[in-house]
Amino acid sequence: SDMRKVFRQNINWGARNLKCKVIDAYNLTEKDFLDFEEFHVAIAGRQTRSHESWVNQMNLVQAGENFLVVSHLNGNLVGMSLFAASGKRAYYSVGVYNRDLFHLPLSHYPVWLGMLRSRDMGCTEFSMGESMYGNVIDSLGKYPTDKESGISHFKRGFGGDIRASLRFYGDFFEG
Repeated sequence: SDMRKVFRQNINWGARNLKCKVIDAYNLTEKDFLDFEEFHVAIAGRQTRSHESWVNQMNLVQAGENFLVVSHLNGNLVGMSLFAASGKRAYYSVGVYNRDLFHLPLSHYPVWLGMLRSRDMGCTEFSMGESMYGNVIDSLGKYPTDKESGISHFKRGFGGDIRASLRFYGDFFEG
């Protein structure tokens, strides 16, 4: 109910213009994650994480703990969004979208589909991750980049509550 009005319009645009497919444990192929990794490298312009991390994410989809939303516009791949959903909690994990088309609302509808899919899986909480604000130190003690602040602004547009959480660092367990 507290979603930004323009987000509703952008979700409707996506429903009309994007062809989205949910990939989960029942229809996943190894090629899906090879495509995901390749698309991410092409958009980022570099390898930002190990191939092993992509395999680990694929394994979580195979285990039914993650799912992927793949988006096409006019037959062209324009976005891939990964969601973690297990038990009662879901999390928007990774979103990769064609930056040349950022003038179009490519990400709103896939994120909305991820929220709906999570709800249908029985999740009662959906997390968008840490909210960052320009010129305010984040939980790691650093100032966020303009990109990080912009992503947080986007995520807050879906509405919901902002909740405090704790992060633990270091070796807290003996053993």
